Amino acid sequence: MKIIKRRSLVVIAVVLISMFAGYNFLIEDNIKASPSTNSNKVEVDESSSIDPNKVEVHASWGDEFPDVQSLIKSSDIILVAELEESLNSYQPFNGYEDTFTDATISPIEMLKGEIPKERLIISQYGGVRKDGKFEEFHDFPLLEKDKKYLLFLEKIEDSTERNGKYQAIRGIQGFYTLDEVKSSINSSDAKSLNINAPNKSGITKKVVDLELSELKSLINE
Repeated sequence: MKIIKRRSLVVIAVVLISMFAGYNFLIEDNIKASPSTNSNKVEVDESSSIDPNKVEVHASWGDEFPDVQSLIKSSDIILVAELEESLNSYQPFNGYEDTFTDATISPIEMLKGEIPKERLIISQYGGVRKDGKFEEFHDFPLLEKDKKYLLFLEKIEDSTERNGKYQAIRGIQGFYTLDEVKSSINSSDAKSLNINAPNKSGITKKVVDLELSELKSLINE
């Protein structure tokens, strides 16, 4: 009887180990390292959405800038801009489903760098996949019409069709919106622009806590 009990325990232990190993495999299989370009080192975790035609992607954008000055220094272009036109979605990396969507933007105010002679094209994370599903990055939406943005951009240098275009540096760390709010000045027409972000933590909170005029002063130092 003792031998039977020992054998039973061994079998149970083997089954539990196999189940645990399989569970780990399923978790790790859902997290993958995405090809990176320049400073954007991305790890993505795809999760199903309530909408069956949408895939939500949670990403880790690599090292976080320690302060606003470092973000400014690392950016090739900093500007206030609006979306001009959304272009095509594509998958530039062989063997990966990672989807990008190009867009042209209209500069409103250049804060650092120069406007390229050709159109300023932004390569955005997300868009329509080959299977027709829409890939959406959490806290990092595609540009929309009739909105103002504060963008910290870097030029892309790689061997894909993204080469020569621009991207928000380290994902959400370089992506902000500008919201119009009424100024404290006694005038119904007076408005100011407040910096905002889908995710306010770490470096993004440090940027959001600044007035636009304060950010301009830091850039001009």
